[in-house]
Amino acid sequence: MKLGRFIIRVLMRTIKTLSIICIATAAIFLFVRGMGKVELVIGASAKAPALPELEAAPEGECDKQAIMYQGEAYVYNEDILTFLVMGVDSLEKLPEPEEVTDYIMGGQADTLFLVVINPHIKEIQLIAINRNSMTEIDVYDSDNNYVRTDLLQVCLQHGYGSGLEDSCERQVKAVSGLFYGLPIHGYIAMNMAAVPILNDSVGGVRLEVMENVPWGTEVIAEGLGNAVTLEGMDAYYYLQYRDVEIFDSASMRLARQKQYLNAFARQAIEMTKEDITFPITALRQLSDYTVTDINAFKVTYLATTYINYAFNTEGIYVLDGETVVGGGGFEEFYVDDDALYALIIELFYEKVN
Repeated sequence: MKLGRFIIRVLMRTIKTLSIICIATAAIFLFVRGMGKVELVIGASAKAPALPELEAAPEGECDKQAIMYQGEAYVYNEDILTFLVMGVDSLEKLPEPEEVTDYIMGGQADTLFLVVINPHIKEIQLIAINRNSMTEIDVYDSDNNYVRTDLLQVCLQHGYGSGLEDSCERQVKAVSGLFYGLPIHGYIAMNMAAVPILNDSVGGVRLEVMENVPWGTEVIAEGLGNAVTLEGMDAYYYLQYRDVEIFDSASMRLARQKQYLNAFARQAIEMTKEDITFPITALRQLSDYTVTDINAFKVTYLATTYINYAFNTEGIYVLDGETVVGGGGFEEFYVDDDALYALIIELFYEKVN
């Protein structure tokens, strides 16, 4: 009997200890998630883009400032969160801040995507941005002194900096300017050397080869139309290859990047549903190659809040426009203003009933 009572007491103490641990863990999780919400949502900018040539809606149409577009009144969705994803043309690890001596070697942002999270309709959309889109960027000298603002390819902005936070913040500013001052709530820039690591973290990415790529293994080098699982450096080659001798090859590469991102996102979302810590683990694995202002608090909030949102894996938006050969023989992509207006209204505004 005494042994039985002793066992019961031990079990009760163990249960009590485990309960305390569970409560403490839950409290820490809620605190971390709450901090992420404060930083992302409560501290988010609600300033609408400064769309030119659009009239303000007549007074009384809405209790918020509305604009008129094609005869209808629209109001900006202040609850949307937008994040800039950058793929930087570099196979090196990130430099340490004290190692930087040249501030025009930050690397071009060859890949640019806007991730748009809309809590009103519980959807996540993607906008692919042509690297050659012409917009105003800030030019700096090698000593990090501002020189001028010029109309140049948007991908060049990241290069005017150290390749660290300053390059990212300048790239965010340039992309925001392209979208008439659209708020961007966070960023992640990844050197292309991280692609194989990220690719393999989801077990490889399966897709149908859209274009023969003369690098990597046979499956992508001469794999047009084949269904393959990209592993290791094949993922890098598939995303990075561009034949500069072919006119508008940047658009061809962007199509492959869209396709890859669709496939990767589907797999990453499923892995996150199975293991909510997957995004944080992945970021840690990529720390030598990645610059981001999305900390663990924000990642936890994003992963737990938006994991069940519908992700539009088929309809990645691409900016309409025209590619021409500009000065020095470099391609320049001029965004169609009317199409850009329509896209901004569609994704970031809501019709006033």
